[in-house]
Amino acid sequence: MKEQISFNIRLLCKKLRDMKLRAKIRIFLFTITIFTVTGIGLYSYGIAKEELIQNSKDAVLNLDKQGGRNLDDRIDTFRDTSYRLLQSVNIEKLLNYSKEEAARYRIANEGLPAAISQQSSLSRYTKYALLRPISGMVYDYYRSGIPKMSEEEQRFLLNELDVMVDKNHIVCWTVYKGEVYFVRQIVSVDFEEKGLLVFALDSSFFEFISDENEYIKKDMTFVMNKNDELLKCEDTKMAELIFSDIEERNAQDFYVYNYTREMLDDVYTITVIQTQNNGWRIVSYFSHAALLKGLNRIYSAMVRTLMIVILAVLGITEFISRTITKNIGLIEDGMKQYEIGHFEHRVSPASYDEIGLLGLQLNYMAVKISELIKLVQLKEEEKKILEVETLQAQINPHFLYNTLGSLKWAAVRNRQEEIAKSLDALVKLLRFTIKKAGGMVHVSEEVAYIENYIEIEKMRFGDRFCIQYEIEENMKEEQVPGFILQPLVENCLLHGLDPAKEDNTIMIRGYRDEAYLWIEVADNGEGMTENQIKELLLPHKEKKKKGFNSIGVEIVDKRLHELYGENYCTEIRSRLGKGTSIMLRIPRGTSNEMENIDSGR
Repeated sequence: MKEQISFNIRLLCKKLRDMKLRAKIRIFLFTITIFTVTGIGLYSYGIAKEELIQNSKDAVLNLDKQGGRNLDDRIDTFRDTSYRLLQSVNIEKLLNYSKEEAARYRIANEGLPAAISQQSSLSRYTKYALLRPISGMVYDYYRSGIPKMSEEEQRFLLNELDVMVDKNHIVCWTVYKGEVYFVRQIVSVDFEEKGLLVFALDSSFFEFISDENEYIKKDMTFVMNKNDELLKCEDTKMAELIFSDIEERNAQDFYVYNYTREMLDDVYTITVIQTQNNGWRIVSYFSHAALLKGLNRIYSAMVRTLMIVILAVLGITEFISRTITKNIGLIEDGMKQYEIGHFEHRVSPASYDEIGLLGLQLNYMAVKISELIKLVQLKEEEKKILEVETLQAQINPHFLYNTLGSLKWAAVRNRQEEIAKSLDALVKLLRFTIKKAGGMVHVSEEVAYIENYIEIEKMRFGDRFCIQYEIEENMKEEQVPGFILQPLVENCLLHGLDPAKEDNTIMIRGYRDEAYLWIEVADNGEGMTENQIKELLLPHKEKKKKGFNSIGVEIVDKRLHELYGENYCTEIRSRLGKGTSIMLRIPRGTSNEMENIDSGR
């Protein structure tokens, strides 16, 4: 089976290879069109998806931040208002009734509803409230439509909630049998217990998100107090899953954070806000699948649009391919006529594009061949014309020097000293390059070449760097392969300069010992990592980071290897933020010995 598949693939490749050019052009253009349009569509969809998720994250984060501030304000306001409630005349009477006076329960109980009704911040969020003075009598307030508990149930509830507060912690927010309660122990100024006040909160107390939309809804948020009790929760299963994450993250160390998690066959983004004043946490989440439903509708429309575009582009491609292949067919017919000797045949292009012009060139070729058959004697004359044209295309170095010299003096006359200086340096570079190309040079000549090169580069980089030389005198007459320093200095300029520094420096050092010459090119620029150093001397085609162009170092190293084999060394040292140093170790030798090495003898 595998052999049959391999044979069919080879057969298909052979058919494609032997196919007519016009068919290849059609297949190529059709394939490029489909892949390009499809790629653009998928890329656009991916970008839109990422942007939608990120924007939704930001929207939830902003909503939760605002909700956290609103919730803090609401908690503080409710707590402060409940304290002011106890200072009202009606509540003070209820608290100070003796047991005998408390017997008038039905009349006195009107004091609690009246006091709460006067405080809108309490009545708005309270389903019912219970007040139990130290006398033991229970007074209640119920909002319209809320079923009233029996006195026994009220006393039981008060006893259950009473244990949650004491003189050290006189208020608390808690959940009991699915209800959220605010409990306040009533104490006097000298911390004597005077009773207990309990509010059952309505769910509207936790509705702090007003700008909900299709993807971010109120029921996708739950609230936890600082004791990790769920005060508001629509989906307990989701709350349990998310709560385990919050415990692992030790949310006390964070004011706000969000993260993404896979659960329940979907991906959710979860945002956690810890309120600043009370330490409560607001947790919001949204489903990526629900979020992307709207994008999928857009994607469907995009697919239909892309199909129309593909059909339109395919039609245009077919028209273009026909235009191209028609001229190719005409040229093919012309070539067949020339094969049988009919040089009087002429190609008439259908259009005058590049291939059409090729047909005209074919006509011209036919004319020339016909003339050559009849006029063999013109060969020598045509050869001479070609030789003259070739000579005219060559550059005369003396003419180039004279031209640059004229430009230099023109710059001097116009007081363009910097340009004149750079032109002078360029003339010296060209003269040195032509004279010393491929040969050995003295170290002093190589340094002079670098000085001229730096003079030109100063026009580009200005005062962003300076160059220093530390070359021992006894080394300047030593010979080295020409042009080994310029690629390294250029590498420092292009990759070593640190834009954040004002004292970029390139240092060229040189000294010798009995057997070797040591040349170092160093900078104090950006530096490199260990991985970059390892990659630096790899062949250019093997480099992973094509953007890090250090081919100059590679060329120098390769040239030294060709000249000296293994009897040389290229050492690179670098630290990020400190700079890079490239050290060359070259064998010493006489001028004749070096020339022999250079010529391969």
